[in-house]
Order: sequence, then structure tokens, then C-alpha cells
Amino acid sequence: MPTEVMLMKKLWLILAVVLIAAFALVGCAARPETSLPSNPGTNAGSSNDSVTTDPLPGGNVAGEDRKIVYEIDASYRVASTTDALAVVKNAMAEGEWTDYESGGGSYAYLTVRIRTERLDAFLAAIAPIGERTQYEKRSVDVTGSYADLESRLAMREAEYASLADLLERATDFSEILAVNTRMREVEAEIDSIKRALASYDARIDYSTVRISLYAESVDPPVSFGQQIDEASKSGWNAFVGFFRAVAVGIAISYPFLIVIAAIVAVVIVIIVIVRRKNKNKQSGIPVLQQQDPQTGNGNPIPQPVPLPEKRKPPKYKF
Repeated sequence: MPTEVMLMKKLWLILAVVLIAAFALVGCAARPETSLPSNPGTNAGSSNDSVTTDPLPGGNVAGEDRKIVYEIDASYRVASTTDALAVVKNAMAEGEWTDYESGGGSYAYLTVRIRTERLDAFLAAIAPIGERTQYEKRSVDVTGSYADLESRLAMREAEYASLADLLERATDFSEILAVNTRMREVEAEIDSIKRALASYDARIDYSTVRISLYAESVDPPVSFGQQIDEASKSGWNAFVGFFRAVAVGIAISYPFLIVIAAIVAVVIVIIVIVRRKNKNKQSGIPVLQQQDPQTGNGNPIPQPVPLPEKRKPPKYKF
């Protein structure tokens, strides 16, 4: 009997360990992946002005001769993005243009180029479109780079003039070829420097303004009936979601359930066999072989053990 109890305890312990491992694997498989959170943006209502100075080789330059590039980023909370876009475009003067525009519905974004001398006037003209939630102004002093390009341009133009004069006086073919080759190189450098200066002029004369528009929708007050309706919908969705999650969990754990069922069946069979053996041992019924009279083969059958005879009590004479 103690042996049977110990065996059953071991079998149930093994079954419990298998069940815990299976449910742990199911939980790991069904666990959703979490994503880490994104970086926060600029705080609403913030304002920032920054100036980057490009050092000028050869000394300082008077303030009115400095070359400064301005860039502005501004965000507005508006009632209607369509109306706000119309106000922004109407505030632009002749010669100013839109570099980029996108959005729709409750969001719009555009980049405009505004003449630098009327930048403040433009910002004042679009102020009524709504609440400005973010503002940043960057100023980059490119005076040094601009002066360096002008100096290089003057040098290359002087070199090109000298080469042109030398070409007129050249008589040898190889000398003419070498002068022409160098003139083409200098001309390419001059074109490149002029394009860089033109790009600087465009950025200096026309500031870049990037505007973001957000339409804030105002929700109407919710009545008591609507609250009840929303609560009913939420409860029903939660009810359906619960059984949907249960169905998904069963589908995920289906292979594990098959394995567990097989293990449970084996354990039950072992327990039944052990109990039958112990029952036969306790009954004390010997197992005899019943043979077939023709073949001599047969199956063991239990034979009753004869009970001891009852003795009569002795009679005493008095």
C-alpha cells in the first residue's frame, strides 16, 4: 500500500510539472510584443531664437553688410486648416512662393519663401489664424563663406582674363592647347562659384518659413442616453473580446493539450494496472492454469481457496 501511494504521488507530480510548463509556453507565445515609446517633440507654446555666426577671415564686417540666412518653424492650432491656408497664402507678396505643401482634413503643412525685409510683417499678418503653439527662429551668419566665394571668383576671373590675353599672343600649337585646357577648367570653377553665390543670395534675400497647422475639433456634450449606449457597446465588445481571446488561447494551446491528454491517459492506465495487482495480492487467490483438453493451452483463472473447517466446541461433563 505505501508503494502504491508513493507511485501515485510521483505520477501526479510529473503531471503537474508538465501542465505548468505547457501553460508557461502558451503564455509566452500569446504575449504581445511591446514597443518602446517614441521621443517627445518640442513643447507646446515654446519659442526659440538661435544665431550661428560664420567667422569671416580678414576682420569684422559692418552690420549692414553681413549675410544672414533666416529659417522659421511655427505651429498653429486653428479652427479650420482650409481657412488658415487661405490666410497664409493671401499674406504672401508678389515674388514670394510656396516650396512645399501637404496635408488634408485636420492637418496641413507648408513651406514658404518670404522676403527677409518683410519677414516680421508676414508673421504678424498670419497671427490671427489661431493659437501659435510652437515657434523657432534660426539665424545663420554666412558672411565669411560668402566673402570667401567672392574672393575666389575674383581670382578666377582675373586668371581667365590673363589666359585669354595669353591665348591671343600664343603661336605654338602645344601652348595654345594648354591654355585652352586651363581656360575650360577655370571657366568651370567660375560657374560653380557663381551657382554657390546665387544659392546664398536666394537664401539670404528670401527666408524659409515652415508652418504646421492643426485643427482642434470640439466634441459636443454627451447626453445620458448616449453614455448608456456607449457603455452597452463597450460591455458587449469586452464580452465578445473575452471569448475571442479564449478561442485564440485554445487554438494556440491545442498541440500542448494533445500531449497532455496522452500523458494523462498513460498515467490512468498505469494507476489501474497497479491497483489491480495490489487487489489480487490482498485477496490471496492463487492463479491456476486452465488447459484446453485438446491443445493443452489455456488462460489462468482464479481458483477458490478452500475455507478451513469449523471445529465444534468440546463438550464438558459436570
